[in-house]
Amino acid sequence: MKCVRIHLCQGYGGVHNNFIEALDWLGQTARDSNLLSRVEAFAAQAKSYRALLRQGMAEHRVASKAMLRQVGDQLRELMDDLDGARSPLDKLLVALPAHLDARAATAKASFRAAIEALLLFFEEEYIPVARTQEGCAGLPCGEQVYALCLRYHTTTAMTPDEIHELGLAEVARIQERYQTDVLDKLGVSTSFDEFVAKCRAPESGQYFTNKKELLDAYRALVGKIRGLLPAYFASEPRAELEVVEKDAASAPAAYYMQGTADGKRPGKFYVNVSNLDQRPKYEMVALALHEGIPGHHLQGSLALENENLPPFLRFIGETSLRHVPSS
Repeated sequence: MKCVRIHLCQGYGGVHNNFIEALDWLGQTARDSNLLSRVEAFAAQAKSYRALLRQGMAEHRVASKAMLRQVGDQLRELMDDLDGARSPLDKLLVALPAHLDARAATAKASFRAAIEALLLFFEEEYIPVARTQEGCAGLPCGEQVYALCLRYHTTTAMTPDEIHELGLAEVARIQERYQTDVLDKLGVSTSFDEFVAKCRAPESGQYFTNKKELLDAYRALVGKIRGLLPAYFASEPRAELEVVEKDAASAPAAYYMQGTADGKRPGKFYVNVSNLDQRPKYEMVALALHEGIPGHHLQGSLALENENLPPFLRFIGETSLRHVPSS
């Protein structure tokens, strides 16, 4: 069978979550009718998205059932939020002029109807035909696509099996070093696996009891890190870093969104305060350093503010790393 061109991509959380994040990203500088126009256009975007998925269904290129296991719950959660006090659209459109109130109400109703149509499509059409085999191997020519992706991203000629074995060996090496260089020297008598299980246990003391505690702890941590930066960095960006609450079970534990070159819109370090039993304290430093500061904030803001760089270096393009040349 001849392989045809395949375009594999994924978003942070589906067309609906990506849209709301985009509005949030723009909302600090575009609280006007243009923002409202984007909400009004979402129904057409969602319709095109369904058409694209139906094309994939016709070509036997569909997502796996494992990938879709939370889609229904996520869409219902969003619909509940739209009807409730923490509606993401109400938060974004709150500063619209009063004369746009009626238009905004119609746009929000249209948005909710589009989400409801997405839910109906997934549950009645798409999920029933989703593939049971996970990964690229479940797609036509999937194994070849996977091998080409690995060659592109690793810049090696290693086979998937060779890379997998290398990964297993590295995990074993790191765990052994952690055992000898950390646990043994601290007099911890348990094995690495037992130590990890103990840290993750509910009674370990590694979890906050309420959302405010988690958010406040991250803000204090970011403040502490910021105070240490002058000892390690010659310059800091104009853009501030804002620690923002994110309350969504489907979102990652933490992530970053870039600000603007003029510093008027700050970089945002989003902290997910949902599922507190999945947010251990021992992960906070790594997440703050990587996703927040210096991490993506200095990476993105210093590049963005440097007008001597060409555009492809100024703007964060890491999300394009999942795309690879194919023919």
